[in-house]
Amino acid sequence: MKPARPLRRARTRPRRGPADIPPELWRDRSYLTWLRLVGRCIVCGASGCDPMHGPPAGMRQKAPDAGPEGCVPGCRPHHDEQTRVGWPAFERKHRISRRRLARKWWKRFQEKDG
Repeated sequence: MKPARPLRRARTRPRRGPADIPPELWRDRSYLTWLRLVGRCIVCGASGCDPMHGPPAGMRQKAPDAGPEGCVPGCRPHHDEQTRVGWPAFERKHRISRRRLARKWWKRFQEKDG
């Protein structure tokens, strides 16, 4: 008989993110919701956005959802392609800058209520 695995404790604090992004923005669900509603694919312009995270922030981590380094909109086929080839190759192939586009979309999100 296999020994029982210990139960995982529930997370009491939010995951740590980059030092320059406040914890409340690290996983900002309102940004993702907004991006899904108004975002268009950064490559082909298709609607029906599937937010693409940036490069991982470390081992077994994904990049932030929000902030100037956050998600950018993409369609499902381009999201799958980016996951398959990685950000450097994806940016070269489509001649885009994920960082520049992430800053642009984050700025639009911040200005939407202003």
